[in-house]
Amino acid sequence: MDRRQFLATTGFAATGLAGGAALAPIPAFAQGKPAAATPGDARLNALLEKMFMDRVKRSPSFATGIGLDKGPLAGLKSQLDTRPAAQARREDLAISKREIGQVRAINPATLSTAGKLNREVVLYQGETGLIAREKFGIDSVQRPYP
Repeated sequence: MDRRQFLATTGFAATGLAGGAALAPIPAFAQGKPAAATPGDARLNALLEKMFMDRVKRSPSFATGIGLDKGPLAGLKSQLDTRPAAQARREDLAISKREIGQVRAINPATLSTAGKLNREVVLYQGETGLIAREKFGIDSVQRPYP
């Protein structure tokens, strides 16, 4: 059972924690009928996992905030990101651009329907996140602090 199936079959969506998800129809892939995975899906999933874990390791406070500072990552509890803010922004922007390029390099024709959706969501999130940083030099529109 994958994450989508779990969320669709538990009371999580019915509690209202998932936004309007309780009112939305459950897609076929979440009803226990997973789409056929493709080699492209495996490549995309491996890339997204790597991107996520790299972010967790680069940001100890993020790791702690989401509860991943345990087990093999327990050392993150005692670390801080001590880079000057301007340097951190430049480096993080460069990493984001590189990651977007890596996701974009995965041909959507090699992906299942779910893989295509995942790719597009990640690209949308990444590309819209660049706007605030490139145009205005701020972290994000939700956190507009230079």
